[in-house]
Amino acid sequence: DRLRALAAQGRSAIRKVRRRLTTGPKPAKPAKPPVQITGSQPRPVAPPCPPDWKTGPPDYVIVGAEKSGTSRWARLLREHPDVFITPGIREIHYWDDFAGRWPTQEDIEGYHRFFPRPPGGMIGEKTPQYMNLWWIPAMLAAAAPQARIIVLLRDPVDRYVSGRTQLEKYRDENRAMGMTDAEFDLRSVERAFHRGQYALQVRWILDAYPADQVLVLQYEECVADTLGQLARTLEFIGLPPYTPTPQQLEKEVNPAWMEKVPLEPERRDLMLRLYEPEVRRLKEMLPSLDLSLWPNFAHLVMAEHAATDDRKAEHAAAEVAPA
Repeated sequence: DRLRALAAQGRSAIRKVRRRLTTGPKPAKPAKPPVQITGSQPRPVAPPCPPDWKTGPPDYVIVGAEKSGTSRWARLLREHPDVFITPGIREIHYWDDFAGRWPTQEDIEGYHRFFPRPPGGMIGEKTPQYMNLWWIPAMLAAAAPQARIIVLLRDPVDRYVSGRTQLEKYRDENRAMGMTDAEFDLRSVERAFHRGQYALQVRWILDAYPADQVLVLQYEECVADTLGQLARTLEFIGLPPYTPTPQQLEKEVNPAWMEKVPLEPERRDLMLRLYEPEVRRLKEMLPSLDLSLWPNFAHLVMAEHAATDDRKAEHAAAEVAPA
């Protein structure tokens, strides 16, 4: 039996040698490219600090939400004569790299090097993903405890459509990396929905920073009343007033160039049901939030008004009822 087994092994080895002689070696199986939604950029290099300038924590940070006008707001702030910018860098994404480890003091000092400014000048940054990555608010607070944190929020359903449309720009790029359309849709839809879960993300920020260091703005109000909301932002940061020129106000930032991703009625209805508890919690945390500015959730305002009227009527009836 042993001899027969050895003979069978020998015959198999001979067949493999003959096959390779005629067809060549078996090609190695190509490694599958990493499956990811592209569009993120590697962390940039900190710029040199000019003589007589200093580096340190940023004075303000716009943390999100993505596709809620953060790029436009950052540009308007950079137009202020007392605000300096980190040259050549739109978004630093510094804390993205710390998903698997806590930053050291050296890492914190490395972050500070991104913010050179002259005496009396202010500098900040804008990275919308900081708001929806749960580890970042606490790390940011450790590195910049005095920073003013600016949050822009947009109707979650409208933000979802804008976010999905933004991600569509990278579909072909991901196909080239080996990602199927089904994989791309799964990741982009999940990501776009999660980034509209504002109550959870705002809670992370308020756990890391005192409420008086956090300014929450609404995208819709920043569009309708840009000068008023900009003045509010400058006062919050500690900058003197200034008025942008009409050209600065009208300049588009990241204008849409793709057709919006369609949203089926069934999907929209489901999203409204799933987002509504989140929006209610957000309103409890931020009483000044104006839900009438969010078309998909304006009905919550009417429901609240109706409930208030009912309570007033019950109270009035109790006051006139006989003892």
